Amino acid sequence: MGHHRRRREVRRHGRDLNAFVRPVLVDKRYSVEAHLSSQNEERIETAAVIRDTDGKLCAETTASFAVLGAAQAVRATGADESALDPAYLK
Repeated sequence: MGHHRRRREVRRHGRDLNAFVRPVLVDKRYSVEAHLSSQNEERIETAAVIRDTDGKLCAETTASFAVLGAAQAVRATGADESALDPAYLK
């Protein structure tokens, strides 16, 4: 009998990657690991994985975020500028 390979569902959104390797079930335990891949004044790059209790990869993703100035953040969120945390602004 031949071996069956699991199909990896991969979706790209711009430079971001979302890969689903095996089902993630509601009633099971998983570990989630996330980290910053890189950061500069303009962008923040992140990556994360979900693993089952046996350590098998279930899903992985990357995401890119634009660092906003105060005026951009106010427009994007609708929040008052005084409510914005300066640590998250450029």
